[in-house]
Amino acid sequence: MSDRTQHVRSARLEIAFDERGDAHGIPVIMAHGYPDHVRTGDAVAVALAKAGFRTLAPYQRGYGATKFLTPHIPRSGQVTALAQSLIDFADALKLGRFLLVGPDWGARAAYDVAALEPDCVIGLVPLAAGYESKDPDKPVAYPQAAAYLYQWYFTLKRGRATLEKDRRSLRRWLWRTWSPDWQFSDETFEQTARSFDNTDFVDVSIHSYQCRWGRHQPIPAMTTWRSDWLRVLKFRFRRCSSSARSTARPWSKVLRERTIFSAAGTSVMCCTGRNRRMRRWMLDRSHTVAGVVLAAGESARMGRPKQLLPYQGRTLIEHAIQAAIDSGCDEVYVVLGGAAGHIAPIVRTTRAHAVVNRVWQAGMSGSIRAGVDAAVAANEHLSGILVTLADQPLVGATALTQLLQAFYKTEAVAVASDYTGGIGVPAVFPRRLFHELRSLQGTTGAKALLRHYSDRILQIPLPEAAIDVDVPADYESLLATVP
Repeated sequence: MSDRTQHVRSARLEIAFDERGDAHGIPVIMAHGYPDHVRTGDAVAVALAKAGFRTLAPYQRGYGATKFLTPHIPRSGQVTALAQSLIDFADALKLGRFLLVGPDWGARAAYDVAALEPDCVIGLVPLAAGYESKDPDKPVAYPQAAAYLYQWYFTLKRGRATLEKDRRSLRRWLWRTWSPDWQFSDETFEQTARSFDNTDFVDVSIHSYQCRWGRHQPIPAMTTWRSDWLRVLKFRFRRCSSSARSTARPWSKVLRERTIFSAAGTSVMCCTGRNRRMRRWMLDRSHTVAGVVLAAGESARMGRPKQLLPYQGRTLIEHAIQAAIDSGCDEVYVVLGGAAGHIAPIVRTTRAHAVVNRVWQAGMSGSIRAGVDAAVAANEHLSGILVTLADQPLVGATALTQLLQAFYKTEAVAVASDYTGGIGVPAVFPRRLFHELRSLQGTTGAKALLRHYSDRILQIPLPEAAIDVDVPADYESLLATVP
C-alpha cells in the first residue's frame, strides 16, 4: 500500500483504494487485472490527475488490504461478483457518474457494471479483454489455448496447491510469458506481489477460473443477476480496443499511448465527447431519457388556458412538445390538469403522451410526481428525466439538447438552467433523484430540489428560460418580439 491508500466500507467489503487528482473532478475508476496491483496504472493516474480527473484505483476482492467483512461472505471471483464490488465501491463514495478503465479482470467487471448501471457509467476503456461470453464448450484456437493453460491449471488441485505455496514464482513466470520483452525489476515485481498476500487471494482466484471454465457452480444469486442484466441490456458496447496478452503488461503504457486528454478535463480516450464513436455511443444512451412537460396549471392570471395561446403558427404547448421530442428524448409525457379536456386532443396529434394529474389544484409537486410515475412505469430503466415547462416559448430543441449533452458528460447530481432569478427548469434529473422528485409536496416544484443540491448541480446558461408567459402583459411582450 502507498501513503495515498484509503479505505471505504461497503455491504460486503472493506475496500482499500488509491486516490489522485481533484476531489471535484470527473471520477475515473481504474480496476486492475489479474494478477496485478493498483499501482500498475500510476503513470496514467498521474496524467489524468493533471488533466483534472479524479482517479480511484480500488484493490479487487482478494487483493491488498481489501477485506471481506465476515467469514460467511462467499469468496467469489466470478465476474458479476467483481462488478458488484465496483458498484458498491462507487456507491460508498457517492461518485454518481464515472468512467471505468481497466484490463483483464477489471475490463470484464467494467462491462457488467456498464450494463447494470448504464445511467452511472459515462464511458468505458477496456484493455486486454474483449466483451464476450465465456462458454466453456466454445472452441478455442490453439494459440489462445496456450494462453489459457494457467487458467485450466487452476481447476486442478495441483493448481491450487501451487497458488498456496509458490504464488510469487508462478506470477513471475506468467508476467514473463505474457510480456517477454518487458524488463521489470525485482523491486517492481515485489511491490505488486505484496498484494497477493491477501488471505483471500487463493480462494477468489480459484473460484474465478473454475467458474469461468465450468468446474465450479457459480453463486445462484449472481447467476440470476447476470441473466437479468442480459435481459435488460439496452445498448451496445463499442469496444475501444482489446490489447493482446503480449501488450497487456504494463497496461498503463497501452492506455497512455491511446489516451486523449481534454483541456476541459471531460474525456478519456474513446470516451471523449468529440470522438465520433463515443458520441454515437452517448446518443444511443440518450434514448433512456424521458421528457416531462408540465402543463397542468389553470392559468388563472391569464384568464384562459395559456397552453393554447398561439405563437409563430403553433400553440405554446405544441412548441414545448416539439422541443422535447427534437432534443432527443425517447418519450415525452405532457402532464395536464385544469384544462386537460381542451389540451389533450392537441397532445394526441403529436408523439407525446398525455398524463392527467387529478390533484393538480394541490400544486406543482403532484404534476411532477404524475410525470415521473408515468415515465418510470413505461421504462423502469430510465437514465434520467428532463423536466420542462409549457410556458417557456423561447426554449427550443437546441437548448434542451445542450442540457442533455451536459447530462451525459457530467458526474454532477443534476443539470439545470441558469438564468435571471437563479437556477431552475428545464433541468435533467438522474434516476437516483426520482424518489426525491416523487417526494415533493404541495406547491414545491423541482426548483426546490435544485436549490437543495445547488453546490452539486451543473448549471448551463440558458437566458431564454427566463421568459415565461403568466399574465396577458407577458404574452403581449412575447408577440412584440416576433418580426
